[in-house]
Amino acid sequence: MKVFVSGASAERTMIKSFMDSLRAVGVEITVDWIKAIEDEGTANTGLTAAKMLHYAQMDLRGVDDADVVWTLIPNNNSKGCWVELGYAFGKGKLIVTSGNEEASIFTAMSHAHFKTHGEALAAVIEKHHQRRSLEALSTNG
Repeated sequence: MKVFVSGASAERTMIKSFMDSLRAVGVEITVDWIKAIEDEGTANTGLTAAKMLHYAQMDLRGVDDADVVWTLIPNNNSKGCWVELGYAFGKGKLIVTSGNEEASIFTAMSHAHFKTHGEALAAVIEKHHQRRSLEALSTNG
């Protein structure tokens, strides 16, 4: 299963741990935007217009390629994750949100919302295991 994980760049240390947990069970992360930030040394400030466009397009391709978009609702100021979430809604993606649902009325549109990121992680992993079980049945049947 492919997942795009969205959240605030200011919270990337926490988000990276969730991405690592997903990878550990075989989930493919469509875009590692945290690595891109680490490589650049910044999330936004000081990037050329060409680099900003490149990274924005990369993130949206990550949403396009994902089976599931998981947005960790930020506690810090973030703009990008809300754009990614809106784009995912427009593309009809399966959307999981976690965290403070009162941060936006649009969290009510997600397919599943969890109070904690840990609960959402468990649900995404369970979805991955269900998908693998179904794929195994179809290849054995």
